[in-house]
Amino acid sequence: MPKLFNIFPVQPMKILAWLFILFCSSPAYSLPVFVDGYSVDHPSNSASFDNLSAGVNLLNYVEDGIAISAPGYSYDGFSPFSTPTVTGFHFESGGNTNETTISMADGSYIYALDFFYGDGWKDYTSSYLHWKTIKDGILTGSGSTLLDQGNTVGWTDADGFSSLLVVALPLVTSSFGDLQAIALDDLRIDAEYRTSVPEPSTLFILGTGLFLIGSRVGWARCCAHAVL
Repeated sequence: MPKLFNIFPVQPMKILAWLFILFCSSPAYSLPVFVDGYSVDHPSNSASFDNLSAGVNLLNYVEDGIAISAPGYSYDGFSPFSTPTVTGFHFESGGNTNETTISMADGSYIYALDFFYGDGWKDYTSSYLHWKTIKDGILTGSGSTLLDQGNTVGWTDADGFSSLLVVALPLVTSSFGDLQAIALDDLRIDAEYRTSVPEPSTLFILGTGLFLIGSRVGWARCCAHAVL
């Protein structure tokens, strides 16, 4: 029998092995995504702050398993949102030069988070939200955006983060460490890990590999029939 020219010199099992190694060894990194709106579809924990009155130490404040920490005492003698509020909210009296930190009290990762945004700047109707996400002590994301009082803001991260640091600043030139006055309400968190759908690039690689295997087998059968 004459020797056939092999346009697919790699054996199917080798192709599968390469795909397996590529699929398993390629790290699936994700970055936190900021959303100007709601981001939590399935809240596992929430903090309404309805029972939070003035004079409460916020340094170790915990509600429904969520730690919302600020270095000072709460204050509720005004509305930090675009409309009057009749229930409690989270605001540190007088502002501070530190951030408000949101995390799970038991150290669980956060996969989605949103809250009602406001501030204590009485001469402004909008402010600059600056944020950072931390995972196991490492900065994983940051950003800033100009927001009106009363907006809902959110974050999602398929890999999760340990804590979110937020501040509300009055000027575009301000930054972390300057006097800030963030207020938040109706905080919701999804702290349950959910299996993500494979990315399109991963599906393309796997599909291409399967196509090559099928093509090689089909070509070999076709050539064998032609020779016989």
